[in-house]
Order: sequence, then structure tokens, then C-alpha cells
Amino acid sequence: MAAARPIELRAYPEDLLMAPLDERVAEWSVTAGPAPAGAKPLTLRDGKAVVTARDRFAELIAAPNLTPGVILIGL
Repeated sequence: MAAARPIELRAYPEDLLMAPLDERVAEWSVTAGPAPAGAKPLTLRDGKAVVTARDRFAELIAAPNLTPGVILIGL
């Protein structure tokens, strides 16, 4: 079924490196505050919501009641 393929998939430029894309600018913005109405949370490919990964080592050493001995054993 070669006829069903678009022409872009069958005809490539002769010298790709002589005419690279001229993409030099990227823009994005971030705003603090509540999510806009109708916004959907970020999801994985299987549709489950993305959860923040826990850093268990950071939780261990960030506890306020650790003694130096416990910190050395933890390390």
C-alpha cells in the first residue's frame, strides 16, 4: 500500500544537514495559583494520575530528632 503514504514519507531532501531547521526560540510560562477551570491533571499512558515520587533518604535525614549516631548509621 505504498500509494496510501503521504509524499513527505517517500521524498526526503537530498542534503539534510545543509538545510537544518531554524528553530532558535522556545517559550513557556508558569503561574502560581489554583488550576484553571477544566484543567486535567497530568496522567501516565495508562491513564493513572502522576504522583510525586518520595525521596526516602531525604525524609530520613530531614527528621528533626535524629542524633549524630543515627545519621551516621543511616549514611
